[in-house]
Amino acid sequence: MAEELIIKLDDNSSTNDKLSKMFDHNKEGSNDFPDALLNSSGKSIRSKVLPSKDFFSKNASVQGEIKTQFDNWTKVQVDEVFPKWDTDATSRNPGKLEAEDKTRHVNTKGMEYIQIIKKSLRSHDAFTLGRATIVNKNYEERDKQANIIRENISKVIAVRTAHYSQSEKDKLSGAGEKKSAFHDLSEVFGFMYSLQVNRKPNSKAPYFTRQEVKGFTDKLEVNNGFWEITSAYIA
Repeated sequence: MAEELIIKLDDNSSTNDKLSKMFDHNKEGSNDFPDALLNSSGKSIRSKVLPSKDFFSKNASVQGEIKTQFDNWTKVQVDEVFPKWDTDATSRNPGKLEAEDKTRHVNTKGMEYIQIIKKSLRSHDAFTLGRATIVNKNYEERDKQANIIRENISKVIAVRTAHYSQSEKDKLSGAGEKKSAFHDLSEVFGFMYSLQVNRKPNSKAPYFTRQEVKGFTDKLEVNNGFWEITSAYIA
């Protein structure tokens, strides 16, 4: 489902209504996807956005904030980016960027919503995955596997975030190359956003709190966003 949504986010003929229906899919059998198998599913992307039994399952307010954020990203993609699809992006103006022989589409701050949404959706509910590996009610093994999965998923996402951040330092130090960093910075933004639901193994604490994640992402969006960011922003 998520991949189908990402494809449509890269199609400037998509509408807010179409994307919302793909995100919600609130009725089994609704014709929201090109794939009949997906339409027959009772699941939805909205119900799986940053799932976390550890932190947000009982916090309807935070759950609502996170899902509203995804709604806003898709809406701005349609309302702000799509109308300027073939216009060159400049500081404070959305449009297309030609960088490293590829065409990207960004908002007024240079942010690529397709990558932000795609990477933000790459979180996992380790408890669910852990249970899926257990047979014969072996609860000790279940807990062991859940911790292993949780630890490695979190590490992968954190390492990718650090890798992209550090790899863009040189590009951000030179104005001529800065635009080529926007794609990876969008991925960093998305990966970082997903880290708020990744819990340290054998602990009740997340690798990064929601407040820490918000502090980082807010910093990337301040003022003119990626157009103004420098290598000093990357720790």
